[in-house]
Amino acid sequence: MFDRMIFNIKISSENEAAEIAARNKLEKWESENATQYQSNEIAKMTGVYIIIKTGKMQVKCSLHKYYNSLLNGKLENDGMFTLSDAWRAFETLFESIGIDKERVRVTYFEIGLNIPTDREPIQYIEKARNISMGKAAKTEKVMFIDANYHINRQKTTEKRKTIKKVFKIYD
Repeated sequence: MFDRMIFNIKISSENEAAEIAARNKLEKWESENATQYQSNEIAKMTGVYIIIKTGKMQVKCSLHKYYNSLLNGKLENDGMFTLSDAWRAFETLFESIGIDKERVRVTYFEIGLNIPTDREPIQYIEKARNISMGKAAKTEKVMFIDANYHINRQKTTEKRKTIKKVFKIYD
């Protein structure tokens, strides 16, 4: 699955920003020297968050959840989700927003695997101690119990702003 993703797009003018905002029912916020548009409460139901400010637009969403919402109206990221599905979701998303997909730059993404298991997932999570980075790297990343979840429901490798890759296992 392509879960949380962040897309950035340069906006050419205030007119373009206003057109995109109107098309996507974004709220307008004005201050003395800047105008900003952002998603309203409807974004919680669509799973697509948009903000436009100072010539830049940012879109945050889960392509997997967006795809499922198109198919069955549910924001879920379980089940099968192929690269072809992800591409279709990406194209449909930016077509509906009103942006040419060629202008879009991906700046953050999470990739996940939904793996059916024979036993309860917690039994596998309890056993996870580290992740090997391969023979070439000759390093391992330690898995920690994530304090934001019940014990052994999620483990992650170390997380900091300077760390680009974080691994997570959860049920």
